[in-house]
Amino acid sequence: MAQYADMKSKRLKKALRKLANKGKLDFTDDGRHASITSPMGHKYPIPLSHRITNKFIVKELVDFLIAHNICTKQEFDDLL
Repeated sequence: MAQYADMKSKRLKKALRKLANKGKLDFTDDGRHASITSPMGHKYPIPLSHRITNKFIVKELVDFLIAHNICTKQEFDDLL
């Protein structure tokens, strides 16, 4: 299991927009919290109001993406 470090919110948004452009999820950025919605309708809020996103939030996000078959860990790492 890879360890993720604290990440700039801009970089994480860019990776999620790339996944959204591939049609694998819906990404909405509404104010303080962005959210992604899987094709099955599962919604996951992501706090991106600060410049840096905590490594634990990034890890939970990756676990959500893998659990709902949106992308693999390797695909997510390639997007970063």
